[in-house]
Amino acid sequence: MASNGFLFVGLLTGAGVFAALFLLPWLAPLLHLLVIAGLGAGLVGAAAAVTGLGWGVSAACLVAAGAVLTLAVDLVRRVLALLH
Repeated sequence: MASNGFLFVGLLTGAGVFAALFLLPWLAPLLHLLVIAGLGAGLVGAAAAVTGLGWGVSAACLVAAGAVLTLAVDLVRRVLALLH
């Protein structure tokens, strides 16, 4: 019986979709961390150039701002969850 390869492609596509859905919860935090680190590195250089502060001080300020933003978003999320 001759095969034209469509069954094989369908199996690969199904396996790829399954793998993507299965691995996404583990890959998403890593990908977010890489994006945030890349953007942060670019922002630190720009902030240091604009403010005249050193690279380390600018990095510390951006880390503090990110932590405060994270806490604020988490607080809003929790309050909305309580109200709902």
